[in-house]
Amino acid sequence: MKPLFVIFLCLCAFCGTQAQNRKDFRFEATLGQPTEDGCFGSVIVKGFIGNNKAPAFEQEHELVGVTEAELIKDIQRVNDTEDINFDGIPDLQIFLGYLTNGRVEASYAAYVWNAKGKCFEEVEAYKDIFNPEVDPKTKTITSTTRYSFNDLLVQTYAWKKGKLRLIKEKHENPFEDEEE
Repeated sequence: MKPLFVIFLCLCAFCGTQAQNRKDFRFEATLGQPTEDGCFGSVIVKGFIGNNKAPAFEQEHELVGVTEAELIKDIQRVNDTEDINFDGIPDLQIFLGYLTNGRVEASYAAYVWNAKGKCFEEVEAYKDIFNPEVDPKTKTITSTTRYSFNDLLVQTYAWKKGKLRLIKEKHENPFEDEEE
């Protein structure tokens, strides 16, 4: 496993072009090269400034779960409309795939816009948040994953001093309230 670190994708300058705002960017995602068995190991996200045809950056992320070409070819990989750090500026989420652990768990990579530096910064902790539910009212992100056959692990994250932090964790049994 590669060490955890924050990757800064400074998109400020490319061939003499400087982006002034987050809205200057557009994104494309493609799958990496398939293996002999027809599976894919990565997704490549390219960011473009304005109408430039050459990418200002290119980032590759390892896919998780099922990666067979026919099953994953039509999946929308990039969400660049949701504000995950609640600063009023859309951020970038990259769908990495579904893990299975008795249920389907979606995994993402994420980047937040740094308005001061005019660049995107990777949120490494986001890869640990499965099935993320972003709640702008409470300014939290909730992860719900299967902990055991009968238990779910529900974790709530919030932004503290510019970092995504776990603030609450509880176990729930979805079968507990069922009548026999």
